[in-house]
Amino acid sequence: MRFKKNFLKNSIFIYSFIFIILLCIIFYLYYLNQKMQVSMHLLSEENFHSSFQISTFLLLLLIIVILLSTQYLHSKIVKSNALKIQSRSELEIINTLYNQLQQFHNVKDISHHSLKFLAKQLDANLGKLYIVDYLNEQLHLSGEFNICVENEERILPIYRGIIGEAVAFKKVKQLKTEHISKLYIPLINDKRTIAVIVLQLNVNDQNYELCTFHQTLMQIITDFLRNELKNEENQKYFNLIDNYVITSSTNKEGIITYASKAFERFHGYQTDELLGKSHRVIKSLNVEDSIFKQMWESISKGNIWNHEIENKKKDNSACWLNTTIQPDFDYYDNIIGYTAIRIDITDKKVIEKISITDAMTNIHNRRFFDSIFPKQITVSKKTGKKLAFCMLDIDHFKQYNDTYGHQKGDQALIKVANALQQSLKREDDFIFRLGGEEFGMLYFIENTEDAIDIADKTKEAIEKLQILHDKNSASAYITVSMGLYVYHFQTENISPAEIYLKTDKLLYKSKQNGRNQVSY
Repeated sequence: MRFKKNFLKNSIFIYSFIFIILLCIIFYLYYLNQKMQVSMHLLSEENFHSSFQISTFLLLLLIIVILLSTQYLHSKIVKSNALKIQSRSELEIINTLYNQLQQFHNVKDISHHSLKFLAKQLDANLGKLYIVDYLNEQLHLSGEFNICVENEERILPIYRGIIGEAVAFKKVKQLKTEHISKLYIPLINDKRTIAVIVLQLNVNDQNYELCTFHQTLMQIITDFLRNELKNEENQKYFNLIDNYVITSSTNKEGIITYASKAFERFHGYQTDELLGKSHRVIKSLNVEDSIFKQMWESISKGNIWNHEIENKKKDNSACWLNTTIQPDFDYYDNIIGYTAIRIDITDKKVIEKISITDAMTNIHNRRFFDSIFPKQITVSKKTGKKLAFCMLDIDHFKQYNDTYGHQKGDQALIKVANALQQSLKREDDFIFRLGGEEFGMLYFIENTEDAIDIADKTKEAIEKLQILHDKNSASAYITVSMGLYVYHFQTENISPAEIYLKTDKLLYKSKQNGRNQVSY
């Protein structure tokens, strides 16, 4: 094996020797040919000697050229083999650094290990690594090797001294004195210095120039530091979002795959109570399924959906959230899930409810009626539905208060309001306390007969409350008189004020005709 290795190593000399022998054989054959021509008197003796001298000279010249070329090529091969051995060793060192840095997951650990590793490669006895903070124009000590941290400045100005020059000019700087020699090495990424390494060398009088091998080591350290700096920055923002933004993610089927700490804290759930479940755990029974149907139709087409929606917490208390849901896409624009961001608007909704709710009866007040009435008329025009407006007034309510007292009167108003709520339960049905003992009902119907039927049943339900009223001329109990107007844009085009006036006249008609009835 050893002979074979040496043979291959010196094979160029063997090839050269064989080539020289072939040249000599060719020369000898040429000599015999010339000699034969002389004996046959085809070539003169004088020409033969002249030709022989020239041929001999050329042969010697070729042999010398072959020998010199062989020596040169052999030295190149030997040098190349030495370089291969050196490159193999450097490659092992590069791989070692890369594999070791993969084990660390924060900037400080990467800084400490990198300094220790470089000190060995560059024969240094001390080392420091500073991270560049452009925002505050500072350098922050992130790693050290063989130094006492308490004696070191943890924060330096970004552009001061030799270290500042290394940051600004992005070039290696060397400081040499009688006693020490320091290297300032900038780590550069995307034309910006992200860190500076300071090494104190063991040899004071040596001028250092980083070779390709050292530059490769620096680039590996730079890449790891850059990635971890980005990760730490991203983690900082993620923690802010996780702690203060009510957000969650689901797969395509709506199963929760992530819920922020803010989401868990707001709704009162733990992580294991949410992951693997749908958002039905926070769905309020007050929200119509049609809203969620519309939501899925929108987001499944790749659209962003926004809605103010009522949810429930774990303790079943109500909460309102302004919810924005957007699809998540893969590289091929396929929907792979959904992310929702929510803003707590419970206080806003409470204030809104207070502003549009009658404090005593807890139904909508006159202010809400004035705002919703025109909107419902617009809906009627767009959908073609008929809109019924019913005004009702408690019969002889002043006499009731005079007889039973205002406290009993307030209780009677609350009971009437509750009866109205039982009569109209659809999402687009509205009831109001318009003032005093006067109430209003606003609801969509298919035909006038349905509107009259609802009004009659409501009137009967109020009388069935059996609230005694001795001063009522229409019954022994509290009753109501009603005016009902059915609006349809195809037959008339009148304003909300005109509809209100017509309905009020119909209510007055019911009172004139004996009360406890519906006029339409």
